[in-house]
Amino acid sequence: MLINIELAPSVEEKLKNKANQKGKSLEELIVEMLEAYIEEEETKKELLEKINLGLGFSNEEWRTYHELCSLRDAQKLTEEQHEKLLIMSNEIKKRKTERMPYLLQLAEIEGIEASGTPEDIADYVAYRKTIEKSKATEEEIDALAKEVKSNYWNNIKERFRDKEGFGFIPVP
Repeated sequence: MLINIELAPSVEEKLKNKANQKGKSLEELIVEMLEAYIEEEETKKELLEKINLGLGFSNEEWRTYHELCSLRDAQKLTEEQHEKLLIMSNEIKKRKTERMPYLLQLAEIEGIEASGTPEDIADYVAYRKTIEKSKATEEEIDALAKEVKSNYWNNIKERFRDKEGFGFIPVP
């Protein structure tokens, strides 16, 4: 298959230099790079599918888990409920542990420092994927973040303005 691609002279020069360094023709280098890119994208897709299988709980199971956690926090769990919560908690830990190798492998491919909990890594990978697609500039994102924080703080101040001990909070 013949494909013509118009490259900037600087890119063409870099590719030629790299091909010379590897002892390959320009065409061989480009094919090698494209194959590596396609393989990496397929690997990332497979890893994301494995990660996104999540913890495998249905909505009903999550609801039950959160109800049991609430009962535990209120110290109102029965022995049977306590046993069910332990089983569910252990299953969540097991599944999080099973996801970790995939998260670490994806973090390595994406060039992300893999530190923190599996959730931290998964959140950061999702964040990176989201911003890759964004057309917003960093300045626009910063302005939006500032606006959101300002609105949030104003709402908090308004909610607590008349509460005892919070009279010092000025509200515009």
